[in-house]
Amino acid sequence: MKKYSILFLTLLLLIFTAATVEAQSKTKRSSASTAKSKKKTKEPFDLKKHLNPELYIGNLGFFNGLYISSKANVGYKFNDRFSAGLGAKIFYNQIAVQGDDPSLFDKGGFIFARGKITDNIFAQVEYNSTNFADRTVEFNSPLIGGTFNYPTFGLGYSSGQGPWTYNATLFYVSSSDVQDYTSNILEYWVGVSYNF
Repeated sequence: MKKYSILFLTLLLLIFTAATVEAQSKTKRSSASTAKSKKKTKEPFDLKKHLNPELYIGNLGFFNGLYISSKANVGYKFNDRFSAGLGAKIFYNQIAVQGDDPSLFDKGGFIFARGKITDNIFAQVEYNSTNFADRTVEFNSPLIGGTFNYPTFGLGYSSGQGPWTYNATLFYVSSSDVQDYTSNILEYWVGVSYNF
């Protein structure tokens, strides 16, 4: 787990460094009179232009029960290519068995870093902390529940015009323990994004 933390922190450092280098390369030296006129016409900082809220649903399944997940996150756009932020996830599982159908809620949060490869394709890394419900009683399983910290690595596609876009992402779950709880090695999400 330590090596994933180091990998994630290194990726964040690279993204922040790239954003800083790009911002510094765009600055131009100007004379004192030009600088004064720029100060007078400079627009105030608008936080809404840098925020990127998103809402997703995913991991749908209807065989032997109902499986559905949702997540919401908000990112801060450093420039047109790089953003980072945080969010929350909920996984709902209802298993069809004889008698009462047991259901579980797994919930957690995450931080993420995203880089656009093209205007429509992006790569994203998430570091998750998820609390999985106990599966021993309802599902006759050895999985006793608990909180797991793990990274996911994904690629996504964005489509749309204006401030609203539709996104689809596919993530690889790197933790074998989490793969046991979710019975998946991949997470998929579809949703809407504002100011992507």
